[in-house]
This record gives sequence, structure tokens and C-alpha cells, in this order.
Amino acid sequence: MPHQQDVAHIVPVCSDGSMIMATQDGKIGPKTLSMVFNMEPATLLDKYAEAREAYYRSLKTFEIYGRGWLRRNDEVLAKAKLLAQ
Repeated sequence: MPHQQDVAHIVPVCSDGSMIMATQDGKIGPKTLSMVFNMEPATLLDKYAEAREAYYRSLKTFEIYGRGWLRRNDEVLAKAKLLAQ
């Protein structure tokens, strides 16, 4: 089961990088799945990593832990891109 913030990060990403016109209800439904399956894997991964970074930067504790979070985010993105090839 995805975390609430994970779902929120997937919904706004469209194949052209724009927002989709869907109500964010915290659930992954047919509209979201269709959008995700029609995206290039590298594009989806990049957009997801960008959304995660924005989320991390929004946290009050970013100044303390942010460098580690961003490093892990970059590491996960690199591994995910290798797996997606």
C-alpha cells in the first residue's frame, strides 16, 4: 500500500510533465494507472524523484537531515533507472 504522499506525487505527473485534471483523493485508480502506464519509465522516475525532493525540502527538519535524504533519493533514482532498462 503506497504512502499518502507517494500517491500525491504520482497524480500530478502527466506524460508531457504537466498536471492532469483529476481530484487527488489519495487513491490510485484507473485514471492514474492509465497515465502511469503510458509514460516512459525514465520520465516517470525523474518526475517521482523531483516530487520526493520537493517533499523533503518542505519538511521542517530538512536543514538537519536533508543532505542524506537527497543523497538517498539520488541513489534510488539511479538504481531504479538501471532496473527499468
